[in-house]
Amino acid sequence: MHLGTNCHRHIWLLSGTGEGPKIAKALISQGWKITVSVVSFQAALPYKDLPLEEIKVGPLEGKEAIIKVLKESLV
Repeated sequence: MHLGTNCHRHIWLLSGTGEGPKIAKALISQGWKITVSVVSFQAALPYKDLPLEEIKVGPLEGKEAIIKVLKESLV
């Protein structure tokens, strides 16, 4: 359960290279921590100057991969 006292303000952003960096920058400016997933190293380039928590590179192969990432974030 998330209460006002345990809100981590961390978002996992799944977005394209056009709008993604703009969204990430806006959220970071408001105090959010951002982890970004991109498909390739080339797709990571537009994010290179942003203070991200993490950038995950590689395709997400179905819902199992998404569930795995979410479970790993709880550890």
